[in-house]
Amino acid sequence: MMFGSPEKFCLFDKVDNRVVFKQTGWLGRRHYHFPISKISLVEVEPFKLFGIQFYRLRLNLLSGERFYLTPIPSTDNQLLHYLAGSIQEFIRH
Repeated sequence: MMFGSPEKFCLFDKVDNRVVFKQTGWLGRRHYHFPISKISLVEVEPFKLFGIQFYRLRLNLLSGERFYLTPIPSTDNQLLHYLAGSIQEFIRH
């Protein structure tokens, strides 16, 4: 697990059918990728912290793995739902 990850990069490449993640944090770097066709769902995950509603943008894979696209939770539910819909539309067409 990366701790305090200040930089996260995600690329959706339809030509090569892959999603690439690069993450750099205080504890090092991580790089991983998987086929776009392995994404089952793009969704917004709600959760509460100290009574405040937060949201995270998440990719669910057919394998059951989950990848979070937002390194820091957001309170902007509308924006994250817009992004989730845009990504879902991009990968399905």
